[in-house]
Order: sequence, then structure tokens, then C-alpha cells
Amino acid sequence: MKGLRAVLCTLMLCGTYLGAMYYQSQEETKDFQVTVEGVGSSKQTPDRVDIVLSLSETGATSVDARNAVAQTMKRLEATLSGQKVATNQIKTENVSVQQDWDYVSGSRVANGYIARQTLSVFLSGADVEKDAEVLQAKLPNRVSVDSIDFSLVEKKMGSDEARNAAFEDAKKQAAQLAQLAGKKLGKVVAISASDDQGQMIYPVRAKSVNQIAESASESKLYAGEQEQTAKLTVTFELE
Repeated sequence: MKGLRAVLCTLMLCGTYLGAMYYQSQEETKDFQVTVEGVGSSKQTPDRVDIVLSLSETGATSVDARNAVAQTMKRLEATLSGQKVATNQIKTENVSVQQDWDYVSGSRVANGYIARQTLSVFLSGADVEKDAEVLQAKLPNRVSVDSIDFSLVEKKMGSDEARNAAFEDAKKQAAQLAQLAGKKLGKVVAISASDDQGQMIYPVRAKSVNQIAESASESKLYAGEQEQTAKLTVTFELE
């Protein structure tokens, strides 16, 4: 009986020892990890431009003013068609006709009517900067440019490049830390991505947004670049 008890005690002690060793091994394996945050960015050229145009004409009557705007609009439509701008790229934003007034000897005197029309046009593609310059130069007389805004629609390529750069940054940091710890960098055991940061557009405006530039140097447009950033939190094993 005593011999059996001794055997049981020995087995219990062995089990306790092995369990402790296993727990220690698990803890050591867990400790042999490093978690870093990598940041990457990518810049792309805008692939869309939105242009807001306005027309205004005066006339003795409201009909005269509207007809004058209609004639200017026909010339504008011909220009847009010549630049292969489809009708679905054009949107009427506002149309108005109102009495025009003058002041004579301190009194307000009716001076016919003024008709206005505002529309937006968008261009897309790889050469929007050049296309916008060409369109601006060919706009008919009495058509004003209210604003020109460049933006980026196809963002996936830039987002992918930013994440790739973020991973390489994380890997570089982890490799340095592993070297300092006298370890080798192992496999990735966890990775998470935060939302890409807000896009930042560098200022891009026509030199004059109130009237059409009269010379080539004045009508130069700059699309700038759009930057996308990404952050990755990566955990590596250390061997």
C-alpha cells in the first residue's frame, strides 16, 4: 500500500511539474512577440474636375433677357459638344429672371430685366487637367467660370499602395526590434487595419474664377495631388 501511495505521489508531482513547464512554455511563446504600427501613404493625380459656369444677359423685357441667355447657351452647348462633353456630364444648377434696377437722383428706376443661368460640368479621365484647360480656353464670350475643383474618384489603387507601404514600415520596425532583442523575425500572427485617413487635396483653382482668362498663361490650371494614408497594426513572432 505504501508503495502504491509513493507511486501516486510521484505521478502527481510529475504531472504538476509538466503542467508548470507547459504553462511556462506557453507564456514564453506568448512573450516572444512584437506588435508595431506601420504607416504608409500614396499620392495620386486627380481624375475628375467639376466646373461651374454661369451666364447672364439683360433685355428690355423678361422675354428678351431669356432669349439672350438662350443664344449664349446654344454657343456654350456647341462648345461642350465639340469637346465631347456628354449631356449626362452637364447639370443645370439654377435659372432666374428678375427685374433690373438703376438709381437715378436717389430713386430706383426699372432698367429692363436680367436673366441668369448656372450649370455644372464634369470631366473625367487621366488628363483632366489638360482637358479643363482646353475647355476653359474655348468657352464662348459672356460665359463665366465660377469655380474649378479637382478630385479623385478611383481611390483603390492609392489605398492598396498606402497599405503596402504601411506593412513594409511595420515589418522594418519589427525587424529592428527583433535584432535589438537578439531574435529573428518570424511569421505574422495578427494584423489589423484602421480606416484610411481623410484625403487631402492641395489647393487647385483657376487663376481667375470670375471670368475667362484671356491669355494662355492666365488659363493654366494645376490639378495637384491627392494623398491617402493607411495604418496597420501587425504582430510578429520572434524566434
